[in-house]
Amino acid sequence: MSKPAVVLKSGKDRPLVGGHPWVYSGAIRETRSGPEPGDVVSVLDSKGRAVAVGYYNPKSQIAVRVLSRNAEEEIDAGFFARRLDAALARRAPFHDPDETDALRIVHAEADGLPGFVVDRYADFLVVQCHTLGAERLKPLLLDALEERFDPRGIYERSDLGVRSYEGLPPDTVGALRGETPPAQLWIREQGMRLAVDIEGGQKTGFYLDQRDNRALVRRIAAGRDVLNAFSYTCATSVAAALGGARHVVSVDGDESALSLARANVEINGLTMENQEWVEGDVGKVIGEHLARGRRYDLVILDPPAYAKHRGALRSAIRGYRDLNSKGLRLLRSGGLLLTSSCSGLVSMEEFQKNLGRAAADSGMSSVLLGAWFQPFDHPVNPAFPEGSYLKTCLLGVEGA
Repeated sequence: MSKPAVVLKSGKDRPLVGGHPWVYSGAIRETRSGPEPGDVVSVLDSKGRAVAVGYYNPKSQIAVRVLSRNAEEEIDAGFFARRLDAALARRAPFHDPDETDALRIVHAEADGLPGFVVDRYADFLVVQCHTLGAERLKPLLLDALEERFDPRGIYERSDLGVRSYEGLPPDTVGALRGETPPAQLWIREQGMRLAVDIEGGQKTGFYLDQRDNRALVRRIAAGRDVLNAFSYTCATSVAAALGGARHVVSVDGDESALSLARANVEINGLTMENQEWVEGDVGKVIGEHLARGRRYDLVILDPPAYAKHRGALRSAIRGYRDLNSKGLRLLRSGGLLLTSSCSGLVSMEEFQKNLGRAAADSGMSSVLLGAWFQPFDHPVNPAFPEGSYLKTCLLGVEGA
């Protein structure tokens, strides 16, 4: 029996040829040899020529996610070994293992492994599986990970709402191989010791994608009063304190995260005297600080994604504008706003325009000092802009 296949409509192979890793359901003319959900399939152009291989799910709008543009490549243990070795090799020039032992080692489509995310935290690996096809192939990835890392344990954090679109349970969590990680797992990052809660923390337990921003905060915090909003476990607050901040206020609604924050401060030898933790809704806390006339020299904003689907985009734009306007109003003249958006649907161009509107609303005169995307271990396929999600801008302000 021939390999299951999907046949594209005329002209619909152009995105694939250009490097895009998705085939939408509307691009498919027909299927051959009865592919089942999760099957690896050949992708044929309208003339029947094989142009790629990927996995198939007719339940999803993204019907095929491309694994290889070599239509003859077998998706087996050797494939996963090659993909993982390539992912590690592209990170090696930028990663000093003596400095940092926490790293994203697989970033889905950018590493040629759609549906998979793998983060390393010291001796443990954390896997996320977003799709049915990835779920079916997961044992091959786990074998390759064990061979290369010999970890104490591999833990799954596939508690993702997007899995429901694939017909998967949205809350698959637990040890896959080896030990279950401790409630507080300590990692090293650029001279800091930081606690990670793999089982109960946000994302895979930590915000690895904010590493570069933490390093920047450490460089610019000296002598400043700092507000770190959406502080989570306060890794950025620790960076600010180690950088010589005069006072650091950390705000988050997660009580368990703030308890880890205190542990982070203590293990890094910092005094509690210049640290202040506020549990509560960030918007309300900022409003209270504005009403009381509290002002800062550095405000850090890293909210959760406001636009998780296109229907939320308009309200997300309003939300970012309001949040950043309030953040700017909290600054003294000469202060700095470090602000991020992890909404992939909001482009950097739109985010910067939004910041301009926020500055106008705030009555502050601002200048953009820098703008950047996610760090090296969260790479992006340039033919797949959907993979670029994190945007950060640094603004300097003066009074109106």
